[in-house]
Amino acid sequence: MEKKMEMKKCKYVQTPKMLEYYKALKPATESIRQMITGCRHAQNPEMLEYYKALKPSVWDVHQLITDCKYAQTPEMIEYYKALNPSVWDVSELIEDCKYAQTPEMVEFYKSLNPDARDVHNLIEDCKYTRTPEMVEYYESLIDE
Repeated sequence: MEKKMEMKKCKYVQTPKMLEYYKALKPATESIRQMITGCRHAQNPEMLEYYKALKPSVWDVHQLITDCKYAQTPEMIEYYKALNPSVWDVSELIEDCKYAQTPEMVEFYKSLNPDARDVHNLIEDCKYTRTPEMVEYYESLIDE
């Protein structure tokens, strides 16, 4: 696996032909994520589509969005949501990634029907969610 990752370290091999060769080696999804994250040459729509075609896990997509500004797009957030992440997965993305700290992601999180404990943990662990609205939402769950 280390030889596969060498491409991102050498600008000489950062060519479309080498990307095709690399894909022909059938690297693991994690390796493609690391390539996209660490190599500007691999930060293109074709590589993102290739990555998605590999059916990455929710956690792998979480890491790509968190670690790679190129992948911090509305399209990737929608792709992430389409993977049916758990309440825990979504709370982790909101906590870990400023790009995901949006009213839309908080609403998506709420749509997953988290329990009071999960909401409490999100409010405690993520400064973005420490709002009167989230506290009110949390309290409404306790009252049920």
